[in-house]
Amino acid sequence: MLICSSIDDFILETEIYETTAGLASTLVEIGLLPCAPFHPSIAFTTCLMELFHTTHLQCPHLSAQAFVKSLCDLHGIEYQPSLLHQFSISYDLYLSIKNSVQSCVMSALNQGGNWHLCHACPACTYKLEGKPDLIFEMLIAMDGNNSLKQVLCWETTFDREGNAIHNNIEIQDERDISEDYYLSHECVDRWVKDHVQDAMLSLYHADEEGEENLLNEMTVWIWAVFDEMGVFLALCHHGFVLVILNMVHSGEIHMHNCICQLSHLTTYIKRMGLENLKGCEHFFSRSNALASSTQYASVFHQWQSIIEFLKHMDSTETLQNLSQFLVQNYHQALDIIKGEGVLKEHMAQEHIRDKSVFDQWLQEERAYLTSLQKKPVKETLAMDYYQSLVDLEAAEADVEAILDMFHAKNPSTDVIESTQMFVKKSEKRKSKTSPAEKLQRAEAVCKHCMDHAHVLEEALGFEVLWTKLSSEYQHAAILHSWRCCQQCLDELKALVISHLFELTKMNMSNTSYKLCKHIVKALHSRSQAITNTLKWYNAAASALDLPRQTLTWNQVVQYAFLSEFDLLRDSQEDVHQ
Repeated sequence: MLICSSIDDFILETEIYETTAGLASTLVEIGLLPCAPFHPSIAFTTCLMELFHTTHLQCPHLSAQAFVKSLCDLHGIEYQPSLLHQFSISYDLYLSIKNSVQSCVMSALNQGGNWHLCHACPACTYKLEGKPDLIFEMLIAMDGNNSLKQVLCWETTFDREGNAIHNNIEIQDERDISEDYYLSHECVDRWVKDHVQDAMLSLYHADEEGEENLLNEMTVWIWAVFDEMGVFLALCHHGFVLVILNMVHSGEIHMHNCICQLSHLTTYIKRMGLENLKGCEHFFSRSNALASSTQYASVFHQWQSIIEFLKHMDSTETLQNLSQFLVQNYHQALDIIKGEGVLKEHMAQEHIRDKSVFDQWLQEERAYLTSLQKKPVKETLAMDYYQSLVDLEAAEADVEAILDMFHAKNPSTDVIESTQMFVKKSEKRKSKTSPAEKLQRAEAVCKHCMDHAHVLEEALGFEVLWTKLSSEYQHAAILHSWRCCQQCLDELKALVISHLFELTKMNMSNTSYKLCKHIVKALHSRSQAITNTLKWYNAAASALDLPRQTLTWNQVVQYAFLSEFDLLRDSQEDVHQ
């Protein structure tokens, strides 16, 4: 039998007597992990498995394949894919033994069930006697991350009609991850059926038959989107992991706005202190390194690596740094308290009498942002009506220009006759767009603009129609010009922000060559879009009654931070007025 260690390999010459427990158990007793239960051809030492386990947790980029290839180079043998398979079997056995021993220890200490969830963090879950209760007994951060998504194996076939059919050919692995950290699909689905269905049914007020149909449709919808597109994590604000689960195929959707930030941002919540609940971001910055070695693994082996990494982070990184974390926060709080005098001086210089002024500012900002959730209906209709009048005038001018062009060639005919002759002559031509078609299109556009203007007149309840000399028309023209300028500025701001993100990603480490090429193409198209939007903005800014300062390409591309984007104060949501 070939025995593989981290340094050398050798042939086992001593005789091994198989016990009643079997040959595999006999090998395990002497510190060897076989690759097969009955007639193993190779076995790995437990020291070798411990070396790979520890090294992989410290450097998640290291995959089992790279480790096995390194062993082959050390032993001077040619790498074979079967060696990786045999190593994986022995490594699974090693982790299974290790977790079984840990489970027996936890059971002997009466620490089964939800013990981990209730005692995950010493600072959060253990309470000192005689100390007052905190307003927030435990702060939990939750977030999703798609870096640890799994790439499934697909096979593409075609039916008789030539339509592509994608079939999942992933080898099914029925082994479960029985760990306290992991929340399985079944648990998530059970929670959905127990809780979400009640909310959905109460929303639709369905009867008994409708309830069953709705439940079936909802279940089909839920399982239709199930695919491992990442993980969703919950941890305490000290960094200890509480629970982790698969993120469904739909991924996560972030919906943030200013009103949401005013209500839920930790800066504005009393007794939250300096906590920003950014623990998930810090954790994902470490766990992202697992992606390269787990994306193409099976579902079981992917989650096996993730769970082992979570346990390693909790027992080493987070637990060992907990005291330093608490001491640093304590010193930071003392420094802030020492600066209270400087704060009061600045408040006196700004004529702020006390802390209640800050609460008043927040209430005023919330009231202002709430008023912007819906645009003023009357002003919006007035601007739309002004635009419809401008479009109608332009459409009528097009029709008159087409008729005048033919009437100039036939001065003896009236308008109706000239139109009929114009159509007949145009029908004989074989051009792609005949003059008759141009006239019909212009008349259709003119009719559409007129109908739209009539609808807006009824909505506004006009008794006297607007003219260019009326004050309402001129006021609506000013509002419309400002709206066009603000919309162009908002579009320009969005393009600049996307440009900054793409430049940042371009300079990140571990960015693949194909992704870099894709980003270069996106930057090229984004630059062209910024150029076009910049022209529209400059034209709209120059058309205002009080023209704004125009922008150049060099000014826009030099914005590195949103705080440097001075034009944000003049965007569509202007909080400085």
